[in-house]
Amino acid sequence: MHRLVYFAIASEAILNNVHSRFLTNMLSAFTARTASRVASRSAFSARLSGLRSMATDTIPSDKEQQVGPRKEEMEYVEKYGEDYFNRDSIMPDEGMGTLANPVMIPSSEASRVIGFECPTTHATFYFSLEKNGMLHYVKQLGLFFMLFDPKEISEQTA
Repeated sequence: MHRLVYFAIASEAILNNVHSRFLTNMLSAFTARTASRVASRSAFSARLSGLRSMATDTIPSDKEQQVGPRKEEMEYVEKYGEDYFNRDSIMPDEGMGTLANPVMIPSSEASRVIGFECPTTHATFYFSLEKNGMLHYVKQLGLFFMLFDPKEISEQTA
């Protein structure tokens, strides 16, 4: 009986020691996680306060927010007073589209894709115009087309 009591006391002491180490490890892990969370939150708060200091009381205008082709288009309209990207359809006047008087297609680029509706089938067809001074004949329409740069014309007249 003496051995059993000793074993019970010894096992209880071992369990208490294991339990104590387990609690200590859990507490230290919890403390480390909490400290890490606090540090990351304070770093986030610092970044957020930096963003707040950059904020202004005014909302930027449409022009100030634009980039890329939209910005180029807005600057062109401001400088020349006309659209940079002409999206309107072209209806040639009577007598236009001949060899002597081709339909002039404006483009600031070296080439442009042109679409047209065939008058007989009402299907849409496309062709590419190059800015090389050459005329392009469209058999379905019986018209000549030529690409030109509107900037060059406005600079020549100025």
